[in-house]
Amino acid sequence: EKPIVGFTECERHDSLRDKQVSMLTVNRVVYSCVILILLWAYWYTFSHSVCVTGNLRKLHIPSSLSTERILNYSNGRMFLHTMNYVKHFAGEAPREGDTANELLAGFNPRGTDTLTFLHIQKSGGSYFLEKLYSLDVGEPCQARTKRRLLGKDSSWCPRPDSSAYNDTWIFSTRTFGWVCGIHPSWTELNACVPSFMSKHFGETNRRFLYITVLRHPVARFASEYLHVKRGATWYGKHKCQGQLMTPELVPPCYKGYYNGESWPDLTFEKFISCPFNQAINRQSRMIADLTLIGCYKHVRHPTESHDATMLASAKLNLQRNFAGFAINEYLVESQVLLEHQLGKKFSDPLMSKTNDHKKSGDLVTYIFRNKDLYEKVAKLNHLDMELYQYALDLFESRLRELGVKLNRTKLQSEINQLELDEQAIQEQL
Repeated sequence: EKPIVGFTECERHDSLRDKQVSMLTVNRVVYSCVILILLWAYWYTFSHSVCVTGNLRKLHIPSSLSTERILNYSNGRMFLHTMNYVKHFAGEAPREGDTANELLAGFNPRGTDTLTFLHIQKSGGSYFLEKLYSLDVGEPCQARTKRRLLGKDSSWCPRPDSSAYNDTWIFSTRTFGWVCGIHPSWTELNACVPSFMSKHFGETNRRFLYITVLRHPVARFASEYLHVKRGATWYGKHKCQGQLMTPELVPPCYKGYYNGESWPDLTFEKFISCPFNQAINRQSRMIADLTLIGCYKHVRHPTESHDATMLASAKLNLQRNFAGFAINEYLVESQVLLEHQLGKKFSDPLMSKTNDHKKSGDLVTYIFRNKDLYEKVAKLNHLDMELYQYALDLFESRLRELGVKLNRTKLQSEINQLELDEQAIQEQL
């Protein structure tokens, strides 16, 4: 009998369909694997870049790299300006030869160089700024003269061999007040100062040399608490890329903050318990380029990526974009280093303030001697703690090149010598 052709064709079609289904399944598996591999590669690349990895918190910046900003921010996404930068994130402290900074190559007050002072709250900035105005540039500053620009008394430091009010070699609140906001950050100063100076003193290709003072984060944090407890408030209309700091972006720790009111019935426990307290990691935030983290967009829900990027930026700025910095605990050594870096002498020398912590209150001494409380405050300010250690390493490395040794145990030794007033501590807490 002849075979039934229809039945054989059906079988052939079924077999072909099965093969097609099998191939489709294989293709789907292959495509899925490719997608997973690409996603893994994307995650691996960015988890080992400056925007997400916690290992970058100990940032090492070799002098061989370009001084242009390594980090860029675009369309809400972080990326590396150069992949060659990744291999240098080894986590070690600055080494010999890694402290080169072209900004340190001579401060010229007769030209267009302008020292720009970044004043971080409770870092000892007021004392340092007073001494900075004694810098011998060839023309003394005029103490407390009437400035038509601001309509109030201010110190004026004219450039040597120039008319009295033609231009100045320094920008700070001592001369111009809070024209860029109350205690403006580097981000605010960088956006404000060039245009302000050009507007009032003419378009000139000025070189702005930033300078600041750092302080041990635990001592600075406690000192700010005591200042706020006494009724101080530093609220101002802070801006970042034209974006105002608002209650929606940065929730206040107490009612009335955005109206400039003081913090009522403040205790140390309240101060450390508010997650939006701007005193926390203030030094890192003040020195970093906040545009890299979207300004104030992530304050409500900060991430490890957010923190790591801000810290990396602060370290990069401190080493590359500051003409120098002082450390509150090492003022004498700071003067030695700054005089070498700027090529100018202080007429009124910086003095080591051995009782500075006592002036800040017995609370500072108490915290340093109370291991649990110290660790609690240090952990809260972990970004500032790492930035401070990095700054000390950089500071010590630069001093070593001048043959000057740094006593790292100086602060603790001074704290141990102070006496405690138990009653005063209870009142401060």
